[in-house]
Amino acid sequence: MTWLHDWAIGLCAAAIVCTALMLLLPNGGAAPLMRTLLAVFFCCCLLGPLGSAATTDWSSLVPTVGSVEQSEQQMEQAFYDTLQAQTDAVLTDLAAEALSGTSYRVEKIEATWTTSEDGSIYMNGAVAWLAEDQNVNAIAIGKKLNAVLGVQVIIRPWR
Repeated sequence: MTWLHDWAIGLCAAAIVCTALMLLLPNGGAAPLMRTLLAVFFCCCLLGPLGSAATTDWSSLVPTVGSVEQSEQQMEQAFYDTLQAQTDAVLTDLAAEALSGTSYRVEKIEATWTTSEDGSIYMNGAVAWLAEDQNVNAIAIGKKLNAVLGVQVIIRPWR
């Protein structure tokens, strides 16, 4: 937008200069020629940015097929990353809440996903990482999390 600001200032300056010169012109025979020259000068100042726009390489603004595909892949990856992070946070909170009345602790839970032929995404399980001192309680924790989360939970030791 700086170019628009600069253009507007230049246009105002050209209008002031043209007005001052028209007031100083005598009413003689050269006045119509000078007025025409000032009008042409002002039109050049008015349309000046169009000349630079004609020489601008606009092809860089048009996305290429590769960049569109790459952008779609980046958006898809960002979607999956966000979905994974949010689901993991919810599962970790649910596990902490479910195990709150016990001495069991889970460090982290990560959802596992599958995609069907029609493109639908399903959570088909989860992996729970136990706190170091909780490895002896793995079976009990696994049963509790399976019941609470409603998916098969694989228990792994935290490292």
